Amino acid sequence: MTKKYELTNEKIEYGIRTLYRIRALRDFEDVKKGDLGGFVESEKNLSHEGDCWIYDDSKVIECSKIVGCSKVKNHSTVMTYSKVEDSTIESSTVMNYSEVKNSTVMRNSIVKNSTVKNSKVESSTIKSYSEVKNSTVESSTVRCSTVMRNSIVKNSTVKNSVVMSNSTVMRNSIVKNSTVRYSTIENSKVENSKVDDSKVDNSIVDNSTVESSTVESQSIVMRNSIVKSSTVDNSVVLSKSKIERSTVDNSTVVGESKVERSAVRGNSKIEFSIVDNSTVMSDSIVRRSTIEDSIVDDSTVKIDSIVKRYSEVKKSVVESSTIENSTVNNSIVDNSTVESQSIVMRNSIVKSST
Repeated sequence: MTKKYELTNEKIEYGIRTLYRIRALRDFEDVKKGDLGGFVESEKNLSHEGDCWIYDDSKVIECSKIVGCSKVKNHSTVMTYSKVEDSTIESSTVMNYSEVKNSTVMRNSIVKNSTVKNSKVESSTIKSYSEVKNSTVESSTVRCSTVMRNSIVKNSTVKNSVVMSNSTVMRNSIVKNSTVRYSTIENSKVENSKVDDSKVDNSIVDNSTVESSTVESQSIVMRNSIVKSSTVDNSVVLSKSKIERSTVDNSTVVGESKVERSAVRGNSKIEFSIVDNSTVMSDSIVRRSTIEDSIVDDSTVKIDSIVKRYSEVKKSVVESSTIENSTVNNSIVDNSTVESQSIVMRNSIVKSST
């Protein structure tokens, strides 16, 4: 093997270590014979094979290794048993047993105790045994996490989490103790949750599952809630709720509620309720109620009411009432009980009655 560089007599002290400037002994890549390079502690730091080189005043020390076609430049430092292979390190630090392979780490980034492969890291910190693979991390912090499979993290923080499979975390988002797959997290906080094939925008998802859904406009999904195949817009969903294959628009779902295969829209609120296979829409309120296999359209159902079993309430107000296995059409039922397969319909009004 022909040596491609030598150690010169120019040396600097780096802590307790002495580093020596290198000089090229032959032409290769963009380096010419006689060119001065950066600093190494010994020839163990820079391979004589390949086109790898250390430029300007960059430093490689403490048994770290630069191999392949790597470039270390713009005052970068590779230290403490790290390895850089076929990568570019620019104005950055790689340290503490890190590995960078087929990647670019640039603009004051730090890779510490971590692995970066086939990726781009810019103006970011990757630390605490994190992995970035086939992805881009920009202006962000990734800690104790994995970012992989063509994912993007920008201007955000990812901690104790997995971001994978073409996901994007951006615009000051925070992802902690969570898994994000095939999803976009934008200007949001996701904690202790699973987000799969979804979009979370300007919202909070905490200790919940969001799947094939959109959560946006300052919505909150928390406390063991499940949102599947749904849209949650400017809403609150919390306390062990389940929303599946539904649209919840500008609404609040609270308590141990279940909304399944339904559409709840237009400034609606559901509280301590179960809505199953139903449509509640157009400025409706359902409070402390059970609505099952029903349609409530442009209506208010509240205060301990139950509407269930194939019922339909349209353009109506049902208050402090129980309606069971019934149809109420274009009507008002106030403080009443209508049950046992009853039908109240066509502009009828039932008040304070049984």
